[in-house]
Amino acid sequence: MYINADIYSKPDSSLIIPDDGVVTFGNAHFVFEVLQPGKYKMLEVIPGVHTADSRQISFKDSSISADKTFVISGAYTLLMQLKNTEEE
Repeated sequence: MYINADIYSKPDSSLIIPDDGVVTFGNAHFVFEVLQPGKYKMLEVIPGVHTADSRQISFKDSSISADKTFVISGAYTLLMQLKNTEEE
């Protein structure tokens, strides 16, 4: 038995980040925006579709645009450094 089907979907642009660029802390997911070399800003994201080694994300704060530079590797290292310096 064969079926022919037409599938219609609306186009959607998304930001895809490698898994190593997305961290989970508490009950939330975060990425790091690169402000300048050695300076980062932690941004909360809403995770979407997950593939073998990357994740679709959208920003919790809708005013943030995807035209920024994000950390794509070593995000957990940055998270640990950030949390260790805040406790001192």
